[in-house]
Amino acid sequence: MGTSSEQTYYNCAAPLVWDLGTAQTAARAWAPGGNQITPTQSCPASGGSLCLVWQKPIGALDIGCAVFCYSGPFEGAATVTTDYTCPCPLQQQTDWY
Repeated sequence: MGTSSEQTYYNCAAPLVWDLGTAQTAARAWAPGGNQITPTQSCPASGGSLCLVWQKPIGALDIGCAVFCYSGPFEGAATVTTDYTCPCPLQQQTDWY
């Protein structure tokens, strides 16, 4: 996720079950020193999925932002940037599980 190669992590949740806790676990695996910006971003803004927005620490050499959707039509989808823009996923796909 957000790297040139596949990144994995493990948690005890059932496979392909998304909620805020699994989104936070995925975010911490992606950027352990990162910061939760909001746990309830709507993607799209009206009537969309609930998503967690997570940023890598400001001032770090490796910057970025990720959006992990965990409820609604985009659940399981994510976007990752190499800057501090945090766009919503554009389509339903399974990016993290």
